[in-house]
Amino acid sequence: MDAQLPSSAETATAEAADSGPRSTGARSKVLLIVEPDYMLRRTVALTARSLDLGEINETSTYEDAQAILSHRHIDGLLLALGDGEQGFALLERIRGGAMKCAADLPVAVVAHGLDLARATRLRDLGVVYIAVRPAKARALLEAMSAIARPRA
Repeated sequence: MDAQLPSSAETATAEAADSGPRSTGARSKVLLIVEPDYMLRRTVALTARSLDLGEINETSTYEDAQAILSHRHIDGLLLALGDGEQGFALLERIRGGAMKCAADLPVAVVAHGLDLARATRLRDLGVVYIAVRPAKARALLEAMSAIARPRA
């Protein structure tokens, strides 16, 4: 019998309850990971929490990400781009001001098959960090650090 994994929404809710701010100073950054690979997403999320990068929320789908971004304040986004246009569409909605988050939200991307046209499009959309698949957890943690940094 296969073990049933918790849904991304259940995971994000359970982890959010555990991951309150650890420091007593300024408000902790609220970061969102959108990554379909469960093990990679969990590894990055747990390590980012242990490094105290902020409150880490996570989901595996663009639909869940859109719901989170529409209703919660988010300070940074790590977005896995697939081969289709859904990830770009979500990023364009963010940049267009259609979400609760700031239109200039720091975004890091991990992508398959990044050609010049897609890389240029990401640059034009203001992506601050790009990792190319196959990416290791370390590269995604560097991306999380990039979006968690205070803006100049």
